[in-house]
Amino acid sequence: GNLPQMKLPFVPTGKHRAFPIKGDSMEPWVKEGAFIVGKFIDEYIQLKEGQTYIFVTQKEGVVYKRLSLAKWDEQKLILKSDNAFYKPFEVDIREVYEIWEFTCKIDMSDYNDDELNPMSIMKMLRSFEVELQEIRKNIA
Repeated sequence: GNLPQMKLPFVPTGKHRAFPIKGDSMEPWVKEGAFIVGKFIDEYIQLKEGQTYIFVTQKEGVVYKRLSLAKWDEQKLILKSDNAFYKPFEVDIREVYEIWEFTCKIDMSDYNDDELNPMSIMKMLRSFEVELQEIRKNIA
């Protein structure tokens, strides 16, 4: 409850949180230093094989992985990295504290240092909001 909050106009409704990525286990899709925004999942039944999630677990800590296989009868999840160097591993569902479904990623590594000032970021977010409003108008 005391964590900082920010509003991203392009993120759908629900409880969201951003997680920093460390390491190369999800490359090439996600680079170290990126942030993954996830939507809180309150029921395991919502999980879909092949999708990526942030898992907060007892033994592994916070990990961003792809759900390879759900063994519901054994209460096990097989999680894998996108980087083939890393082997899949099994997690007991009873040891999972939280699950956050991938919503979007924020990766500043593609930007030059002069583009990372607060004014440039605010301008970029405002342009996303304008684009989203245009999309909504066209759908309605």
